[in-house]
Amino acid sequence: MIIDCAVDQDGKRQPGELALHEAYEAGCADNAFVWIGLYEPDEAEFDSVRREFNLHELAVEDAITAHQRPKLEVYDDTVFVVLRTARYLEADDTVDFGEIMLFIGPQFVVAVRHKPASALGDVRKQVESRPDLLRFGPGAVLYAVLDRVVDDYQPMIDGLDRDIKEVETEVFSHADSNPAERIYLLKREVIEFHQAAAPLAEPLDRLAHGLVPGMHGELGEYFRDIQDHLVRVVETVSGFRGPADQRPGGQPDPGRGAPERGHAQDLGLGGDRGRADHDRRHLGMNFEHMPELTWTFGYPLILAVMALASVALYRAFRRNGWL
Repeated sequence: MIIDCAVDQDGKRQPGELALHEAYEAGCADNAFVWIGLYEPDEAEFDSVRREFNLHELAVEDAITAHQRPKLEVYDDTVFVVLRTARYLEADDTVDFGEIMLFIGPQFVVAVRHKPASALGDVRKQVESRPDLLRFGPGAVLYAVLDRVVDDYQPMIDGLDRDIKEVETEVFSHADSNPAERIYLLKREVIEFHQAAAPLAEPLDRLAHGLVPGMHGELGEYFRDIQDHLVRVVETVSGFRGPADQRPGGQPDPGRGAPERGHAQDLGLGGDRGRADHDRRHLGMNFEHMPELTWTFGYPLILAVMALASVALYRAFRRNGWL
């Protein structure tokens, strides 16, 4: 469904409601563009938007079906951008992922959201309070949305880091708990987070270097700031993945950054090793009546028996002519 439909002109949002069939014409006014927001539209709901702005059918299909890889594609004079959002839920230590698809044209912005994790209400209010940004046109909306998506990755980093440290402590503790399920879930979240963030590097590089048509030239420095932030995020999450990012030859993948620490040896391997060490300690402690534990003469007696057995075998072999 359509959440919002408004016109921004001369860096300011124009008052009043705007019908969809009036949107394209309103966006063609001088120094103006229309901004439409949709939430989980189906094909029928999105068809009127597609016809109003002549959106490419392949991009429309991606926007409706969702579950897309982050990317930036250009169709004629329209830029299509797919973003993956991530929100860390403190209450149950889980991650909620969402998606945002943006159609950026000379006179319009169409934003399609999937899942509540991708809410843009605050972003819209923030950018509409910045006439200095809105003067750059629809590209300013792309910058504002990208900036918010990447900024929201930091709470994810902090939350995952805390969870991984807790798992490391649990793995190497003397407690009888089994963190295998939590390790598995954490590993999946880290992998999915990496898949959400890392592919943004290439689109941001193009935006920062002015290689995307329709973007105001002065926006390049703004996109470079987001690019720097994203690089730090990807390097950190690559560190969470640890040895999983090693290539067959043993060298780190240059596109993913060098891991800074093992983090329970890739969350799974270290957990297995730590649990095995823990189990071995318990197994050893279950034997109380063995040499060198509670029986003082056990070990010397075993050595004596071994020596006598060797002497007896030697004499038997000599007597039978085998030596």
